[in-house]
Amino acid sequence: MKYFRIRLNSLALRIQSSRSGLLSILLALGFIPCAQFTKAISSDPVGGAWQSQVDTEDNAGQKLSLTPEQIIVVKIVETYFNELTNLQGRFVQVDPDMQITKGRFFVQKPGRFRFDYSAPSRKVIISDGRFLAIQDLDLRNEDVYELSSTPFRILLRNNVDLLKDAHIAEIFSSESQISIKISDKNSVSTGSIKVIVGLQPEAHLVGWTTTDIQGRSTNISLSDLSVPKVINGDLFKRKALFRDAANTNAR
Repeated sequence: MKYFRIRLNSLALRIQSSRSGLLSILLALGFIPCAQFTKAISSDPVGGAWQSQVDTEDNAGQKLSLTPEQIIVVKIVETYFNELTNLQGRFVQVDPDMQITKGRFFVQKPGRFRFDYSAPSRKVIISDGRFLAIQDLDLRNEDVYELSSTPFRILLRNNVDLLKDAHIAEIFSSESQISIKISDKNSVSTGSIKVIVGLQPEAHLVGWTTTDIQGRSTNISLSDLSVPKVINGDLFKRKALFRDAANTNAR
């Protein structure tokens, strides 16, 4: 009986850790977790840090009235994402509590990407262009979302038009980099994201930042970038973790 209780406690800790880890990933992707989901982890002292919603347009600031110079800056970012086809490299995620996770990523337009978190996380994020799945390889379960629920919908489409499809809340530019804070005008996508594009020696994606309404930020920084001519399409296919759909949560 004592052994059984230990196993149950171990499983509870893994589930608790998984929930807080899932929320950190959701925030990094620009999601607003639904109220039902955040309520479920409200007693988790770690997950509680993730209950706050990601900035929406109302919280992120008023839509800017762009100057001609700012429009040029937006067009530079547009051009980068429109010319982007494939991208791969490494990422580092820094959460508001300064927890650091790392891994490798792959991007293939339109809308496909994969983030493999390094141990001990053992989480994989896969987007096939329509649905995004967050898989936990330890617990052998997954949460599935529509890609339209994230700001990446407008950044990784074939024809990126930020002036048409995005609310622009903030623009910063220097000789070395540009940052632009956007949210999708589509009401389905509720998150906002600050995208950072480096300019030297040529345009490249530096990373992005999401901030919750309490001012806590999650940062994703990219490194070791390369632009392969071909990426194996199988990387963006979800692999079944189990024989049935009992452990799949659609959102």
